Amino acid sequence: GWPLSAKLCMAMAAPPDTQGITTSAPSQTHGDVAAEPGQTAPPRSDGVIPPSADQPSTGVAEESLGQPGAATCSDGAAAMSKAEARRIRKEQRKEERREFMKNQRREKKRAKQQRKQEARQEFLEAMAPDERAAFLEKKKAEVVARKAEEQASLQHAFDSGRPRVVINCSFSNTSCKEHTSLAKQAQMAYTAVRDLRSPVQLHLTSVHAENTSLRALEAIGMRGWLIHVHEKSVWELFDVSQLVILSPDAEEDLEDVQEDLVYVIGGIVDRSVSKLQSLEQAQQNGALCLRRLPIRRHGP
Repeated sequence: GWPLSAKLCMAMAAPPDTQGITTSAPSQTHGDVAAEPGQTAPPRSDGVIPPSADQPSTGVAEESLGQPGAATCSDGAAAMSKAEARRIRKEQRKEERREFMKNQRREKKRAKQQRKQEARQEFLEAMAPDERAAFLEKKKAEVVARKAEEQASLQHAFDSGRPRVVINCSFSNTSCKEHTSLAKQAQMAYTAVRDLRSPVQLHLTSVHAENTSLRALEAIGMRGWLIHVHEKSVWELFDVSQLVILSPDAEEDLEDVQEDLVYVIGGIVDRSVSKLQSLEQAQQNGALCLRRLPIRRHGP
């Protein structure tokens, strides 16, 4: 997975200091209860009344009892059905919690913005008209200068930035939510490069019409980013000898960053546990250098 792509960009911009509960319904052993002559045996727990000793059997009970697989299959299906229902309820509760927390964060952000706007309005109203006009003009000029600086930094990174960092978007057999998460992570990486004035040159690969992540990427604004977007795969675009494949399943840590190498992040968001994807793809394509981010040693 690669939820730490933005951190990687930050690290590159600075000097290197650096897994169903299958519950089964309780099995029940239905033993026959012996009956005295002339008496009828008590009913079993499954509702079948065994014949008495002096009552000839109709053959129905024997036929049913002679098919042990029928009861076993029924019990197994019921157990699976209950387990599936529990799993669905658990997922629903998790989704409800996620939505609740999202709404809380949204409300807090809205309230913070409202307080900020009110404080700014009070600040401006306390000024004299001429002073307020001069202050607003100064702030406008600062915004223009900042945007120009951001654009110049992004253009430099796009044209000749190093090292090159690739987000490999070929892992598209994921869920809709994972597509959205991938797009958000790509946006975070781009924002980190922009805000830090980083020289990292960003690439998105395998972004073609058949890629199921394309819609999420476009919805979040990818077409307006100053980065390299390719339909071809990373294996077609770069010499494999230049590639450093970043995978959590690699055996060695990434110790340093070299400007002439290309660092490849797997576009995988780990909402579901799918191990070895980036590692296996790299091995299939003859990658020589595989590393993992040293999060355990240098992470928070």
